[in-house]
Amino acid sequence: MSGLAFIFKPDKSPKYRTVRLNTGQLATLSVYTTVSDETMLNICRIVDGGSDSMLTVRLMNVQRQRGNTDCGVFVCAYMERIVSGEEVVGVVYDTNVFRPHLVRCLSSGILEPFPCFTARICRKPVLTEKVVSVVCICRKPWNGELVVECTGCGVYFHPFCACIDDEYVESSRVYYCSACC
Repeated sequence: MSGLAFIFKPDKSPKYRTVRLNTGQLATLSVYTTVSDETMLNICRIVDGGSDSMLTVRLMNVQRQRGNTDCGVFVCAYMERIVSGEEVVGVVYDTNVFRPHLVRCLSSGILEPFPCFTARICRKPVLTEKVVSVVCICRKPWNGELVVECTGCGVYFHPFCACIDDEYVESSRVYYCSACC
């Protein structure tokens, strides 16, 4: 398993997100929780493709928490397996001992594998997959809104983000971004 694993907590959200980024020509993100619009925006801002880039986001078929109380424990369990190079899909954790196990790990300063039952067979490891085009210096997913292409580098910019006035956009003149000027 290659790539980078990270955790982030979106603004105003009580839940932490676990994400694994597989590096390569096109970024592929494996997400282990549901993806809201705010989460997608945060992911696009974190992943830096250098210019306009395509991002594939996969919602993985993993065990989900019940209720809203154990998201942090699940994140720790997922991250322990991901960092160890093990798969999370198909793992069934013993949630009855989740919290005491995490407390022991934090007390000892050593992160041990979380207790789990026999892994289940998962016929569909990826629940959904969405390809997103990330544009502009704001790194937002492109949703069909007006963008202007830089003639120099080919990167697309929102007129507001690049301080391009409406008259310039309507004139269809050639545009060069600040990096290409």
